[in-house]
Amino acid sequence: YEGGKVREVYDETGSLLYSYEYDSEGHTSRIRLVKARSDFEAELAGMRSEIEQEKFDALYTLAWQDEAARLRIKEEVARGLAAIASGISQLESQRYQDVKECKSGCMGIGKRCKTRRIEVPGVQVAINNLRRERSKLLHTEQEELAKIPGEVAKKKKEVEDQVADQRGKLETEAAKFRRNLLRQETEPILAD
Repeated sequence: YEGGKVREVYDETGSLLYSYEYDSEGHTSRIRLVKARSDFEAELAGMRSEIEQEKFDALYTLAWQDEAARLRIKEEVARGLAAIASGISQLESQRYQDVKECKSGCMGIGKRCKTRRIEVPGVQVAINNLRRERSKLLHTEQEELAKIPGEVAKKKKEVEDQVADQRGKLETEAAKFRRNLLRQETEPILAD
């Protein structure tokens, strides 16, 4: 109390709830809902922090998913390339065959043998097919890796849009609450 007028009101824990100001004629000129404003601002700061944490978490997860997707593609391609290389290696070892040809000598006397190395039909075609598969696989890898930045950008925009929406809703609600507080603080003055 000051001059017979209430200046401040505290709760049982000692927290300031209200403060009153008076004009020179003793009329209430201002009432401040101190605790309500303080609690509101603290809660608002906490909610803003939660929104930012959710954004950070979503973008962190997105970055992790980006790296995981790249790694998965590279691992799958490496397995495919290893299988193709193994197939080519096996076929290369089968590509040529030694054939022994023997001819009888004149009048059936004596035998002359000669070994020739010949290419096995179809093996080179199979090797070429595997090389084409390797080329296709490498091309597919590049295409898949090229898609990732676009997908990441799309998801990042979704996160940013959601955060902007949450912030907008929070600020709209905060403005409504502040107007309500202001109304509560001015009603007693208008009635006085």
